Amino acid sequence: IARILSVYSLKGGLGSTTLATNLAVGLAHDAPGEALAVDLDLHQGGVSTLLNIRPQYSVVDAFAQSDRMDESFLRGLLARHDSGLQVLAAPSQVERAHFAPEQIREGLGVIRSHFAHVVIELPPDLDPGTIAALEESDDILYLVGLNVPAVRAAAAGLTALRQLGIGIESICAENAT
Repeated sequence: IARILSVYSLKGGLGSTTLATNLAVGLAHDAPGEALAVDLDLHQGGVSTLLNIRPQYSVVDAFAQSDRMDESFLRGLLARHDSGLQVLAAPSQVERAHFAPEQIREGLGVIRSHFAHVVIELPPDLDPGTIAALEESDDILYLVGLNVPAVRAAAAGLTALRQLGIGIESICAENAT
């Protein structure tokens, strides 16, 4: 059963895609074929771009049909990277869709049972699907920019997450310029 690590920020441009992708590739080197990157950022997902792969299917194909997801269906949707990393990519076109919490929980339940490591790239918002993914995560890396407005926004975000019962144990400060 996989541990799920989510990389999350309330603001784009802090390197969450780069961090999530590199963590996933590193895990894949240790366990080829047993690590999965899931790009849940439907608007700006970039994991497949950083890996220079062109997936046929996306998370929309998987999570929109989470009720019928099993190992065979899931593996048919994955792209494979030379590192041994499996990728459930964001769509190549911007999607206006959002996932319902049930879709995320069901999908991650299936995913968790077939991989040793799962790294999720989350969008910089707090919609119900993102909250469900955070709730299902074993570990969350919360990225924060190094300026006063970003730190204030991050503090407000931490308060909101704690009120939802989501604990953040790792905060990564990024000096994105």
